[in-house]
Amino acid sequence: MFVTAYNQYALDAFDAAAVDYLLKPVDATRLARTIDRLCVRLSRAPTDAMPGARMQAHLQRLLCQLEQITRSTAPENRAQASDQSPPLRYLRASSGSDIRIVPVEDVLYFEAADKYVVVATRTGELLIRMSLKELVAQLDPARFWQVHRSTVVNVDKVESASVSALGKTSIKLRGHDGAIAVSKQYAHMFRQM
Repeated sequence: MFVTAYNQYALDAFDAAAVDYLLKPVDATRLARTIDRLCVRLSRAPTDAMPGARMQAHLQRLLCQLEQITRSTAPENRAQASDQSPPLRYLRASSGSDIRIVPVEDVLYFEAADKYVVVATRTGELLIRMSLKELVAQLDPARFWQVHRSTVVNVDKVESASVSALGKTSIKLRGHDGAIAVSKQYAHMFRQM
């Protein structure tokens, strides 16, 4: 099983008899399916083709660890965690010397800028003094998707995605004139299903 941020090595992985090739960020549901597939493959393998008992026990422990990680990171389990606060609903952002209260649902995208995060809405840009990493931890992951190391978009506002002749992905947001660049690491989220 391969887990990587690079999709160009998938064929090599399958040539090496990989059970699956997962792209980061790894989806918990997809990881669970891969673990199930690996368990089935291990249970069907003839005993003479299996590694020694020690290796078998080691593989079983690794599978158990992967299953625990999958269960603990599944969206439904994250939401049930008692120490997990509900997603952020409102932001206090500055516009010059004014502080505005902005409903998170009105945000088009967030972009890291030095010690600040730019909050882009239909009516303009505001600033919050917080790192993008801190902000992302407070947002609803079903609504806000990271598309670049410095950019998080409100998926409800995505109008379209396009790929240039050079293979670069960008998205167009409703209420925003420019295109938002999507890094290779996150481009898979906008490919046709």
